[in-house]
Amino acid sequence: MGKGGDNAGQGPAASDVLQDPVCAPFLGTDFDALKFASAALVQGGDSSTHLREIRAGIDRLETEIRAHLSAHEDELIGSLGSLGPLEVGLDKTALSIAYLRSLTTRVRSETVGCASRVRELTTLASNLRATIDLLQHVAYRLKLISQLRTSVGSESIGLLEAASAARILCQIQSLDETSGIDISGVAALREHEGLLRSARQSVTQRAEAALREGMTGHSQAELGSGLQVFFNLGTLPAAVDQAVAGAAARADAAFAEALDPRRRPAGGAGSGEPAARPSALWEDLASALAALRAGALAAWHLEQVLLVKRDAATGRAFFAAVLEGRAAADARPTGPVVAFWAAALPAVARRFEAAFRAAAGGAPQRATREALEASYPRLAAALEETVAALRRDAQLRGGADAPAAEAPSAPREPFAGLVAVAHPFQQAAGDGARGLLGAGGAGGPNTQPFGAAGLAASVPSPADAQRLVARLHEELKSGASGGRTLAADVAALAARTLRGAAAAVRGAAASGPELRAVSGVAPAALQRNVALCNALAEVPRCLAASLPWLDGCGAGAARARLEATLRDEVGGAQLDLIMPTLRALSEWLEEPLQRLSSQPSGVWAGSETEVAETATSLAAGGAAGERAPSVARALVLRLAARLLAVYVRHASLARPLDGRAAMQIAKDIGDLEAAVAGALVPLEAVPEPARELRAFRKALFIEPALLAEAALGEAADPGLAALPAPVAVHVLVGRGPEAVPSPHARLGLTAPQYSLWLDQHSDAEAIKFIAGAALPAAKRARDAEGGDDPALLALLQALQV
Repeated sequence: MGKGGDNAGQGPAASDVLQDPVCAPFLGTDFDALKFASAALVQGGDSSTHLREIRAGIDRLETEIRAHLSAHEDELIGSLGSLGPLEVGLDKTALSIAYLRSLTTRVRSETVGCASRVRELTTLASNLRATIDLLQHVAYRLKLISQLRTSVGSESIGLLEAASAARILCQIQSLDETSGIDISGVAALREHEGLLRSARQSVTQRAEAALREGMTGHSQAELGSGLQVFFNLGTLPAAVDQAVAGAAARADAAFAEALDPRRRPAGGAGSGEPAARPSALWEDLASALAALRAGALAAWHLEQVLLVKRDAATGRAFFAAVLEGRAAADARPTGPVVAFWAAALPAVARRFEAAFRAAAGGAPQRATREALEASYPRLAAALEETVAALRRDAQLRGGADAPAAEAPSAPREPFAGLVAVAHPFQQAAGDGARGLLGAGGAGGPNTQPFGAAGLAASVPSPADAQRLVARLHEELKSGASGGRTLAADVAALAARTLRGAAAAVRGAAASGPELRAVSGVAPAALQRNVALCNALAEVPRCLAASLPWLDGCGAGAARARLEATLRDEVGGAQLDLIMPTLRALSEWLEEPLQRLSSQPSGVWAGSETEVAETATSLAAGGAAGERAPSVARALVLRLAARLLAVYVRHASLARPLDGRAAMQIAKDIGDLEAAVAGALVPLEAVPEPARELRAFRKALFIEPALLAEAALGEAADPGLAALPAPVAVHVLVGRGPEAVPSPHARLGLTAPQYSLWLDQHSDAEAIKFIAGAALPAAKRARDAEGGDDPALLALLQALQV
């Protein structure tokens, strides 16, 4: 009891041990005795003192633990009582684990023997299955070999037997590829390998022979049988390619033989060799072109059989099989016809290029090249005729040379490139033509197309132009004889030459203020330009007879382009030469007419003499008359028509238009007609302005009411039908009272400005403009005068008031 009391009395002191700073380091979770001891030694001090402190702390700690256990004794005893069921459960679990271990040991001992047997049986079954598969494969292969031996047993195998043997060979090959069984070690099959190789070789040779005979003899039955054999063998695309390549190779060999100069020795005096016949080369080329055409026909027959032939067993079309077989190697697979031309044309082109480049090999090679160069139109014509014949063949076969539906990307006429196979000789012929025409080669047109004389120093004559036309005539004739392509090339060269001639003429033309001198004798500059214009005019006139040749050889488009060059370039050059003078003349002739509206009396008197002299000078220079160039003559016609129309317009604006003024204008009209007809053009050449002039002269002396009818388009007199409505209203205004102003004066326009406005507007717009300008004043004048003036009444009638 005393001891318990002592413990109780020490409890509060011992409970403070956890808060004791001396014991605090020992409470950390990361306490390390070694580190603590090292630190204590480093700090120094009396070790006995530290030891006593530690022992005292331990004693306090034991006292605290003892007190804590005593205080919670009942709880600890109750906890120990609950551990009993847990121990019982652990014992049961241990017994169950021991039972499971013994059961596992017994099952393992019982199944070890059974699993080994299962593995052995599985291995046995797998080996038996592989043996069965091999034996079945060998048996079926031996059966097929037996059937193959029966099909190829005879010495001469037929196409039916070949097709059957080909199918068997294909089945054997497919069996070996799909089964995945290695039969290389089977002796029973190894001894038949020779039979398989010989059978495949015999079948392939027989099918190739049938294919070759069918293509050369155009026998679709032979072709179908041969293609069936290759289809059964699974090599149809390769066989078709080989057949097409063979046809192209035969055509290539024909051209190689035709262009071989050794077959035509260049013999001569003292050479010991016979001279070659001049026609031998062309006969050989004709034979080569016939061979090429025959090859194309063979390819067509092959394609037709491919299109219609289907495998009887599978229903698959042969043409589709060929395209599918090529699709892997060619992004745009095509049929045999297109493939033939794709192979034949480059080969033939290489033969011609070799013949062109072999000139250094000796006299025979030079003779062949020279013959082809000198007679290239004949070669071009032969190529064109062959293309035309192929096109006719295609049309007769219903367009069969066009690509089939299975190959829509193929060209419509794969043989069209035949005309370009002799390109080196075509280029040489073009160079020769350019030399003859003076086209300047690649550097551009020659600036002296009319002969050796420089245009800047002298003016070419029509004879010089005719010499140029003669050269063009000969070249166009030669080109037309060589077919459409050569004719088109020569026409393009002629157009280029003409453009050069036009450019040279433009460069040699005179310029300056002399070209605008319209009075007196024609100056030298005008005479020079008119002479150049006359020289150029000879070109289209003389060349017109050569243009139909281009239509005859099918080069209508080339003719259209050449005619456009004649019209635009040559005609444009003529226009540039004469236009400054004609424009100045037109302005000079219109200038006095523009004053007629204010001074009708005597204005024209005296001027007609000057106009006649200028027109005569123009005609003497060659810019007018029947012998003038077509472009200049057309311009003169326009000038004459403009002169008459402008005179009528300005004369109708004259005021007052009384009897004296009318007589003076009538006289001037007669002088104007004489000047135009005598120096420029006959009045019949400008019928509309001439009728208008005569109608105006008649309008000067008729009643105002008739003029109103003419303005409204209701004139009973046919002579007044050509009178423009604005002119009729102008005459009525001129014959009316002064209170009614002229239309242009009312709005502040000059006569030239008003004339320009009339050029840009219709008659209906002009009448509306005149009514707006003159109608108010006309109404006021009518009211002021009581409505007795016939001209005023007729004016109001014409303006529909």
